[in-house]
Amino acid sequence: TSSWFGEAATHVRSQALIAMRQGGGTTGMIALGSEDHERFYPTMGTIYLQRIGEMASAALARVLR
Repeated sequence: TSSWFGEAATHVRSQALIAMRQGGGTTGMIALGSEDHERFYPTMGTIYLQRIGEMASAALARVLR
């Protein structure tokens, strides 16, 4: 956790990791952390998080072209 959130890692109680995909491969990851231990949990829906990954991936692909 500390490598993803740096100095704030000691405050992170829950996290969500979002894959950034392009062309069938993974191009990166978005790491969201919260001080609320119930903000991200294993059984929560992931459609919104997946959509964030899709939009970020599309934006990055446009910049890297």
